[in-house]
Order: sequence, then C-alpha cells, then structure tokens
Amino acid sequence: MKKAIIFLLLLIFQCSTTIVVEQPKPIKKKIIIQYQNSFQVMVTAYCPGPCCNDQWAGVLANGKSMQYYFDRGIHICAVDPRVIRLGSVVYYNGINWLALDTGGKVKGRHIDILLSTHAAACNFGVKYNQRIIIR
Repeated sequence: MKKAIIFLLLLIFQCSTTIVVEQPKPIKKKIIIQYQNSFQVMVTAYCPGPCCNDQWAGVLANGKSMQYYFDRGIHICAVDPRVIRLGSVVYYNGINWLALDTGGKVKGRHIDILLSTHAAACNFGVKYNQRIIIR
C-alpha cells in the first residue's frame, strides 16, 4: 500500500512539472549547384582525317564512325580514360562534348576536341589552363 501511494505521488509530481521545449530553428534552404568534377586542362583539336588519326581515320575508340556523330550534331572529344571516363559529357567553352575517343598523345589533364576540318583544328591551336566541367 505504501508503495502504491509513493508511486501515485511520484506520478502526480511528474505530471505537474512544466517541461519547456525549445522550438527548432527553421532550416535555411541552400541552392547547391553540384558538379561532378571541374578542373583545368590543356585543350587541343583534331580532325577526322588520316593527318590527325593515322590508321584510325574516321573511327572513334568505340568503333563508330566520326561521321555518324557529325551528322547528328554531337560534339566529340578525346580524353585520357584514366582521368575522364569514356562516355562522360565534358562542358567546355559553352558546348557539351561527348568523351568517346582516346588518343596516343592525350595523356592526363588534356582533351582533344574533334573539329570537322584539318584547317579548323590547326587554327584552334593549343589552349592551356582551360576550365572544363565533367557532367
């Protein structure tokens, strides 16, 4: 009986105490622009002909013809697959380039963009410290 009275008194005492709960602070929403990778590279250009591709003229690393992509308006670039995965989209100079090719001289942080003519590739030259985004 004593135990029951003590239990009831403790229960009443606990129910009569005031518990102050602090209101949670509102969560500020942040707009986060997420890029997988963004870094600087050297950019060069090449053409589909044998002058830039030797025995691989007109053919990409995936075995498809360069003309197949030209006809569809898809921009192609060659990359080092140890740095940029084949099939990645490389955003450079306002254009999305599809990384579908490799090259013997494309090593490390270097991309080689495919242009339609040899003259255009020569005029492009070499551009250092160019910002690209891998999507």
